[in-house]
Amino acid sequence: MDACLEGSLGIGDLVCLALANSRTDDEPDHPAQNLLHARRTKSKRGFDIHGAVRVPASDREGRDRLLRYCARAPLSLERFAVLPDGRIAYRIKAPRGKQTHGVVTPLQFLARLCALIPPPVIPLIGLHGVFAPHSAWRMGVVSLSERGAGTDASTTRTEPPALAEPQATAQPAVGTGSKRQPRTDIDWATLLRRVYDLDALACRCGGRLRVIAVITEPAVTRAILDSVGLLSQPPPVARARGPDDLDSAAE
Repeated sequence: MDACLEGSLGIGDLVCLALANSRTDDEPDHPAQNLLHARRTKSKRGFDIHGAVRVPASDREGRDRLLRYCARAPLSLERFAVLPDGRIAYRIKAPRGKQTHGVVTPLQFLARLCALIPPPVIPLIGLHGVFAPHSAWRMGVVSLSERGAGTDASTTRTEPPALAEPQATAQPAVGTGSKRQPRTDIDWATLLRRVYDLDALACRCGGRLRVIAVITEPAVTRAILDSVGLLSQPPPVARARGPDDLDSAAE
C-alpha cells in the first residue's frame, strides 16, 4: 500500500511515465492566477487544501456545482481507454497545453486506484466549525433525527448565524410508530437487510421471528430440537486428513 501511495504521488518505484506531449517549460504561465491560488491553497505530504473557490450565500447554482464536485466519483469510466500496447490512457478533463491524456501502465493505474483506499481505523470525515462535536451551534444545524426526544429547544443557543438561518424545504416523513431514541449500534438483522436486502427475521409462516426465551439446559434444547425434527446431536468429529486424502475423496 505504501508503494501504491508513492506511485500515485509520482515518487518511488511506481513513477509516472514521461509523456511525449507533456507540458514543456517554454509554455507561458499565468503569474496573477498562480499567485491568487497560492494564497488560498496548500499542499503538504500528499494532501491538498484548496480554498480559492468562493460561493455567495445567494448563489444556489454555485452551491449545487460545489456539492456535485465534492460528491463526484474518484474516476470516470467514460474518460479512460486501453491502448493497443496495453497501457491505460485517461482523458484529462481540463487539459493544459497539448497534453490531453495521462498514459500509465496497468500496474501504475492499479497503484493509483489502491492509493484511494483509505487505511483502516482512520476517520474518513472530519467535522469542523459548527458541525464539530463540541460546537454550541451543532444542534441547530444537524439533522433532527440526531436529537434526543428529551432535548429542550430552550437549552440550545438562539443567536443568529453570520449569514442566514437555513429554512426547511420539505416536510419530514410521517411514520406510524412512535419516535425512537437515536441508537449508536445496529442489530445484525438490520445490517443484513441494509447490505444484502435480506430479511433474516421473515418466517416461512408469514410472521416475524423474535426471541422468546434463552435456553441453556442441554436436556431442554435436545427435546425441543427433536420435536421439530432438527439434529439435537453435534456431527461426529472426523479425523484430520492430508492433501492426498482430500484429492482422493474428490475423485
